Amino acid sequence: MVKSLEITGRLCSAAVLTLVLLSSASAQEVSAPVGNHRALLGLGAAYLPDYAGAENSRTVPALFAEYQNEEGYFASTTRGLGKLTCHANWTSSVALSYRAGRSENPALLYLTHTEALHGMDDIAGTITANLGLSTRLSDRVTLSSMAAIALNQHEYGNSLQLALSAAIWRSMSDQIELKATVHYGDASYNQRYFGVSTYQSLRSGLPVAMGSAGWNRSLSSIAWTHVIDQNWSVRTLAGIQHMLNDAADSPLSKMSDNLLLISTVNYSF
Repeated sequence: MVKSLEITGRLCSAAVLTLVLLSSASAQEVSAPVGNHRALLGLGAAYLPDYAGAENSRTVPALFAEYQNEEGYFASTTRGLGKLTCHANWTSSVALSYRAGRSENPALLYLTHTEALHGMDDIAGTITANLGLSTRLSDRVTLSSMAAIALNQHEYGNSLQLALSAAIWRSMSDQIELKATVHYGDASYNQRYFGVSTYQSLRSGLPVAMGSAGWNRSLSSIAWTHVIDQNWSVRTLAGIQHMLNDAADSPLSKMSDNLLLISTVNYSF
């Protein structure tokens, strides 16, 4: 019933980074069926790593807003601006979206300074074209994919996400869902987010690490949605993000596993 949240940002952007990680965590995925319109607002908190593979984690605000009309056009803080189309037994979507950057010195974002990314340069935010496909394998199991193609900052690369979700328990007011997600990055993406260039090595003191195309991380999560009434609901997610391949071996990846916790109160109308 309720679905889709993410994380993004800096102090004003703490909400923004919170959104991007939320999306990556698939914390709240909301999309009204085509033919119906829906507006949704969500507010809560998230406990997340400073970045994928970071040693430190923080509690940050989690904000979400989305509107979708009867024709499937949507505006969302997590999905961007786009259109959802229903086919026989599958759906497709195309959207213009934003991939959050990463600050070398995210002091404003977390209110306290961290040296973990010192010398790694800022990564600017990227405008992306997001192409999604989703199909129901059964009444309770859904397979989905999302490709994010960079429209600017092409040197930051492109990414792909595959997910399999299953509703393991349902009642009139509650649903529990398991989800497994894997993330793929091309060579440019993995180098930018997980690699260390010679110049960055000289600035940071970290060893040089070259990234290649491949799967960089996975997320295993369980989410509980409780519907209070026709307008209000609460969704809580707990997940473990696990670093893979070159990303796991990166000098930036201090932890092979990160805990993610997200909970929001949502109002739909």
